[in-house]
Amino acid sequence: MKKFLFTVIFFAVSISTYSQKKWDTKIILDLTDTAHLYERVKFALVKWKFELQNDKEDTIVTSPRSIYNPSGYAIIQAVIEGSTVVLSGWYKDLRYGLKEIENTNKINLKTYKKIAYFPNSSTWRLLENVAEEIKNNEFIYKAAKKNETQINLTRKSKEVRLRELKDLLEKELITKDDYERAKQKILDEND
Repeated sequence: MKKFLFTVIFFAVSISTYSQKKWDTKIILDLTDTAHLYERVKFALVKWKFELQNDKEDTIVTSPRSIYNPSGYAIIQAVIEGSTVVLSGWYKDLRYGLKEIENTNKINLKTYKKIAYFPNSSTWRLLENVAEEIKNNEFIYKAAKKNETQINLTRKSKEVRLRELKDLLEKELITKDDYERAKQKILDEND
């Protein structure tokens, strides 16, 4: 019985979360929770150490980010259409002697390869990590039914939470109104 259970669990874990086929180049997320979707996508990319280069309401493209396996650079693009987010990307492999520093102002995608799914692909794993963050994160700010903002920063001092809140505003991950409401809520708390 233990062998059977182990086999079932192993098989379930080994199936790709996104039902990808070999050489797929996109992860397509159909989300039911679209609250703050644009901000959630930006947050996920920044969390995985990508800098935003082209930041429009429906398409976000990152600057090249250094990667280590393979050694080189990766770029991710997120296209948002309604409740769907399509992630794709490119990478430049520098393992074979090319040790250039990427000029983020002059990116030639012809020198990059599309990130594609195949078993044990570390560049594909980057796309999966961003997708998981978008899909599963408990985004720090959730729109409540009464249009309030809830803060998921328990057991931290007011000073720390206010600094983190200010940081989110500076990174443009929240609006000024959300910042002001959340700031006031923190300040009004009883210690």
